[in-house]
Amino acid sequence: MLDYYAIASSARQDNAIASSARQDNAIASSARQDNAIASSARQDDAIASSARKYYAIASSAVQDDV
Repeated sequence: MLDYYAIASSARQDNAIASSARQDNAIASSARQDNAIASSARQDDAIASSARKYYAIASSAVQDDV
């Protein structure tokens, strides 16, 4: 009977380890999402930079017209 309880206890520990692994996976997934958000922010910065370049080109065109 004690062996049964020891096996059951070991199974609960295995479940706790599996649960911990899932939490680690969730944390890793969250980190990847954070990286995706940071990447998206860099893309937004690149778009804003590109818009400023277009504005500079348009401004230059206006000066050329003058």
